[in-house]
Amino acid sequence: MNATSRDHFLTLNLRNDPNFRQGMLSNHASMALLALHALGASEQHLERFHEHYFRLLDPLQPDGIDRQQLLDDLRRKGWKQSLAERLPALAEGLGGDAFHGWIRTAYAVMRIQESADDLAYHELTHALAYLERRRLFLSGAPQHTGKSSSELFDKVIAARFDSLPSGLITPRMQKAFASPQVAAAARQTPNDGLAGIAAVVLENFIANADFASLHLVTAVHSSRVLSAWVPHEALIASTWAAVASTLAFVSPRRHPSPVHEPRDWPEIVAAAAESLDDHVPKLVFSCREEARAYPENDEKYRFVARRAAFSDIP
Repeated sequence: MNATSRDHFLTLNLRNDPNFRQGMLSNHASMALLALHALGASEQHLERFHEHYFRLLDPLQPDGIDRQQLLDDLRRKGWKQSLAERLPALAEGLGGDAFHGWIRTAYAVMRIQESADDLAYHELTHALAYLERRRLFLSGAPQHTGKSSSELFDKVIAARFDSLPSGLITPRMQKAFASPQVAAAARQTPNDGLAGIAAVVLENFIANADFASLHLVTAVHSSRVLSAWVPHEALIASTWAAVASTLAFVSPRRHPSPVHEPRDWPEIVAAAAESLDDHVPKLVFSCREEARAYPENDEKYRFVARRAAFSDIP
């Protein structure tokens, strides 16, 4: 599919700040554009999305990060080598800004894997700068207790914050992790890796369908995309710590009954490719890709994706 409009709007987004509304909200333009294109959105719809979304955004603000130096480093060393050097440290703070720096970096990597052109290098530069700017360190040495993600999920359920006030996701993650009970569960590295974490996150989102849980699906997908550049144990520890700190305030619970989803991917994807909601194409794209990685959960991912594509996102 022709990527001319997608890349034109990606280029325009390089002028925009990764946050808007006084830094309170995250700019999803790059991720949404790449997801829409991957789902088959028309050039006309990408234009509609641009008109709808870009008017909300703010110009790029100074933040002390030398993007030109970062770009030069990516070009001099090659993007793969530069990622291998930079990403392990950045991954320690992957939950920052509700995972959006991490997610944008994953999308930038998918774009540069498609074509390592000038735009791809600039997009990866901006994504890494955003990840550095808004890192969230959930401190404490990880513990290897031999427990699965599902077992640790039960510990998070026991420690959850039913009364934690609503608000932005990141401050709530920090407040949850400040609880010794939550921190203890978050620091225990699951023994079943990203596959186990993905299954827990999926189960939670089926049961809860809330806004914070949505971000966990896309974040864990992003960890899989970026897994080649972060040591395995460190990636699992950082991913689980941030996921657990989020699960602790969304009142996670087990889904009590089997999921049945009659709609197939082409119908779901076609609906998502017409959405102007910046979250919908990202979630549906992640669901489709995760279903390909974990086909045993295909029907569950279709259930979640259909709920988003047909406007059931809360």
